Amino acid sequence: MKLDRISGERLLLILAFVLALGVRLLHLGSTPLSDYEAGWGLQAWHVAKGDSIALGPQPGYSLLTGLVFFVFGSSNALARFWPALAGSLLVLVPFQFRRFLGHKTALILAFGLAIDPGLVALSRLAGGPMLAIGFGLLALSLIYTRSFILAGIFGGLALLGGPAVIQGGLNLVLTWLGGRYLRRFHLLDRLGEQGFEKLPSEGVRAGILAGGGTILIVGTLFFQFPQGLGALAGIVPAYFHGWVAPSSVTAGRLMAALLFYQPLALVFGLIAALRGWISQHSRERWLSLWVVVALFLVVIYPGRQTGDLAWVLLPLWVLAALEINRHLQVYEWEVLPATGQAVLIFILLALSWLNLTGLTHFAGDPQILRLRWIVIGGTLALGVVTTLLVAMGWSATVAQRGLAWGSGIALGLYGIASMWGVSQLRQNSVQETWTPPPAIQESDLLIKTLGDLSDWKTGLRNSLDVLVTMQDSALQWVLRDWPKVEFSSSLGIGELPSVIISSADQTEPSLKVAYRGQDFAWRAYPDWDGFLPGNWSSWVVFRQAPERVEQVILWARGDLFPDGTLIPSSENQSSDGEKILPFIEPFK
Repeated sequence: MKLDRISGERLLLILAFVLALGVRLLHLGSTPLSDYEAGWGLQAWHVAKGDSIALGPQPGYSLLTGLVFFVFGSSNALARFWPALAGSLLVLVPFQFRRFLGHKTALILAFGLAIDPGLVALSRLAGGPMLAIGFGLLALSLIYTRSFILAGIFGGLALLGGPAVIQGGLNLVLTWLGGRYLRRFHLLDRLGEQGFEKLPSEGVRAGILAGGGTILIVGTLFFQFPQGLGALAGIVPAYFHGWVAPSSVTAGRLMAALLFYQPLALVFGLIAALRGWISQHSRERWLSLWVVVALFLVVIYPGRQTGDLAWVLLPLWVLAALEINRHLQVYEWEVLPATGQAVLIFILLALSWLNLTGLTHFAGDPQILRLRWIVIGGTLALGVVTTLLVAMGWSATVAQRGLAWGSGIALGLYGIASMWGVSQLRQNSVQETWTPPPAIQESDLLIKTLGDLSDWKTGLRNSLDVLVTMQDSALQWVLRDWPKVEFSSSLGIGELPSVIISSADQTEPSLKVAYRGQDFAWRAYPDWDGFLPGNWSSWVVFRQAPERVEQVILWARGDLFPDGTLIPSSENQSSDGEKILPFIEPFK
């Protein structure tokens, strides 16, 4: 019987890992790399070519991705491969802590981490913090199970993952210090009483040696790039640079990300934390303290990014899994009434959602909006009344179970929909707060247009000479396989490149030959401030909000076209015969 339980548990864990891997790898390269991602992707590309470059403070990503590029070639999907793998390995962390959490809670947590929208979005971000987060938490779980050598290996990879590991380390240290202070008032037990006993010195030494070896081998890519160790030394300055260089992400935007992407974890996690402090459960108190410390550090950090909330999500999901598991432990006689109430609660929440969706279609009619809000409020009030009637008719426990099941299923489906939107429907969209702006939009169309021009002229799709008059990481990444691309802020005397790519706000080229131009939507930024956009219901339901788009213009020399000429038309010439382009003549 015990063997069957363990086999079923491991089967479910494998299923959770496959699910996590699937949602992170599906269509991984379908969207272009943003400026943020392209900067890290270019470093990896230069590593793959063997160029001597200065690595940024994420040497683990650059070197490991460079190795993948060297073997398989560079692509958008492979640029995001290691973060996706590290994010998938997060699912294994609960299995290591099952003695602390309980077997059922660990499985619930594994599935929660597999489909969490924020964690999935970060796992599909090239060069993001997921290497530090995923490998760091896995190393922590392996320390708990006394697998010190593996813990050292993953700990070394986490240190190479960048400044995010410092944020996680500070969370743990400050949580431990806060817990020691609260122990003076007998509010918390010692960590040793929670299963975190003193570590054996022999195992610690073995882990340190394994971690040092990992840093030496991976941090230099088998001694081919010693500058990786220098980049490792830059992790600490990069983190502290965020204390003097504020970002554009407001604290309100962080709260919106938690509230509208993780409602299941947030609601059940807060209930578990409240129950822990009321019922004197030290485990829940430790976890809630970790959540508070992690959230506080993210909010006060001037260089905050939404991805920093990942350190908040793990303890929050642990609390939520504990509470969800508590509501799954029912007697047989409770199942039928609790199920009936759960169905009713789910229907009422679905009706409330449909009415919220209707707000987006009648934003200009105050009377209809007022009526919709009355219906929403009445529907939720009916749910409260139903719960009270079930509590009086059967028992308070049945009422709690039915309310938890119905709301849990509704919030879970909302979370799955949010995960699918952020990873598949709107991957790297500026309307998703987990994606760092700006987003790149028409890179595929631009490269296809360039390829067509090159094919017309030379018979090859990447052989034209191209001058780019703007410094742009995303453009450098898109044009990485074009051997005749030059990035320069100005055009040299006597130069007539086949193609000029410039920003729309730059002056049009003034030349003595004919050029045709076509604009492309390039960078997109969210064009709203504050907690939520003005029409917040459209954003909550459909992720629709104002955005600001910057364009680039591709100028192609006239003789590249089948009917083209180098001689400009007379109406577009100045008195001295120079070609002036006051407008864009689209490609034909």
